[in-house]
Amino acid sequence: MHRSRLSTILIDVPSADVAAARQFWSAALGVEARPVPGEEQYTTLVDAVPGLVTAIQEIHDGAPRFHVDIETDDVAAETARLTRLGAAEIGR
Repeated sequence: MHRSRLSTILIDVPSADVAAARQFWSAALGVEARPVPGEEQYTTLVDAVPGLVTAIQEIHDGAPRFHVDIETDDVAAETARLTRLGAAEIGR
């Protein structure tokens, strides 16, 4: 069987609201908000949730939302497994 694990919690924020979201989440969680070098659409909330990457992701369309990322060694198998369980694939 393949491996999978919850790896990331992302707070998706429209471009116009990213600066305010950085300030809010940094203060609310008591952590540093640090841009990710080479991936400007992400701001890491350093050690907000031990063992998981927690970050703000700048989005250019859609409403603010939260989502999680799952790492796996077999994307097709994990996608099939999770959709059988009731998940809806939105994108990759």
